[in-house]
Amino acid sequence: MADSDPAVTGLLARALIEEGYEVEVVHDGRDALSQGETSPYDVILLDHFLPGVLGIEVLQRWISNALAGKVVMMSSVSDRSSVVLSLDTGAIDFVAKPFDVSILLARVRAHLRHLTDETVS
Repeated sequence: MADSDPAVTGLLARALIEEGYEVEVVHDGRDALSQGETSPYDVILLDHFLPGVLGIEVLQRWISNALAGKVVMMSSVSDRSSVVLSLDTGAIDFVAKPFDVSILLARVRAHLRHLTDETVS
């Protein structure tokens, strides 16, 4: 998960850990870039407005590393163009902030089921 807001990362990390997931957190775009390039992740929660390197730029760079299809973009700006840009760039989903944690967790589970279905086929 990459988000600059410790309140968001703390809440989400606790919820994901309670669901049984392993969670790694970074707080800026540069760390997100390096973590994404060196560690395999099933799903990545990525904030659009990261300091250092914007989340959308991180997503664009990850495309060549086959990470883009694992990214759920999160943003406090959820206008049509932001959603379309995120999805067209390669994110698998877009979640507007503030969000309901239970809905976000359900989306993560759905994406993981889809990933599992792909590996079984």
